[in-house]
Amino acid sequence: MNHMSDAQTLHNQYKTADPLNIRIAFHQKYSLQKEPFSDWLFSHYAFFPGMRILEIGCGEGRDARFLMEKGYDLLATDISSAAVEFCRRELPKFAERFHVLDCLKDSYSERFDFIYAVAVIHMLVLDKDRAQFYRFIRNHLSAGGIALICSMGDGVT
Repeated sequence: MNHMSDAQTLHNQYKTADPLNIRIAFHQKYSLQKEPFSDWLFSHYAFFPGMRILEIGCGEGRDARFLMEKGYDLLATDISSAAVEFCRRELPKFAERFHVLDCLKDSYSERFDFIYAVAVIHMLVLDKDRAQFYRFIRNHLSAGGIALICSMGDGVT
C-alpha cells in the first residue's frame, strides 16, 4: 500500500495537464450547474474597483479568466504546478497572476478583500488540515473582507 500525504497525492494527480483536461471535459459534459459560477458570483456579491481578490484552487482558470478579463485584481492559485502552468499557457497576458500555493504551508504578506475557494475544502480530509486552511484564510483576509468557501454537492443534500 502506498502511504502518500494528501499533498503528494494531489501533486502526483496533476503532475501533467492530462487529468486536468479530463476534468474539464467531464465538467463541460455533465455539470448540472447551468449558470457559470462567475455569473453567480457577480449576482450575489458586490465587487468594486481596486478590490484585491484571491482564488484558492483555480484549476483550469475558468473563473480567473472571467475576473481578470473584467479588470479585477485577482491572484489565482492552485496547489498543482501543472494547473498553474496550464493557466499561464492559456492566458499568457495574465501569466504572472497565477501562482502555486499550498495553503497548509505557504503564506503571503498581503491581505485580500475577497477570498474564494470552490471545490477545495472537500479535498482536505483531516481536521487539522481544514483548520489550517481556515487559519490561512483568516490570516489573509482584510478587515471587513469576505471569504466564500464552496464544497461539492448537488445543492440539496
